[in-house]
Amino acid sequence: MKSAYYETYNNIYKLIDDFYHFNDFNFIYKTDNNDNSFNLFLNVAGFKKEDIDIVVRKNNNKKDILITSKNKSLFFQKLNLVVPVKDEYDFEKMKAKIEDGVLKISIEKSKLDKENRDIKINID
Repeated sequence: MKSAYYETYNNIYKLIDDFYHFNDFNFIYKTDNNDNSFNLFLNVAGFKKEDIDIVVRKNNNKKDILITSKNKSLFFQKLNLVVPVKDEYDFEKMKAKIEDGVLKISIEKSKLDKENRDIKINID
């Protein structure tokens, strides 16, 4: 039988997980979708922009944003994150920047990009 404490903790965790997304490496990211764009915010404290690679990869009629790092940071192991994204954005115009330890990736909605190729994204 589970305690009331466990049930309360589990309910709070579910609420937080609905707002933020946790993966196996404890990287926390938040997404913000609206009518015109998709934004992803990722905690990358301790990483330099030169250490992070961002690639958009076509995967069975959908796109994945792959975020990896060449090195560990002071706070995290190597980045290895896959974020699935709907195939309704202009990935050629995707922008990324790091500010105050947060990586922000922005993609505007546009014509469907049906090409089956990887797209490398530079961080400003």
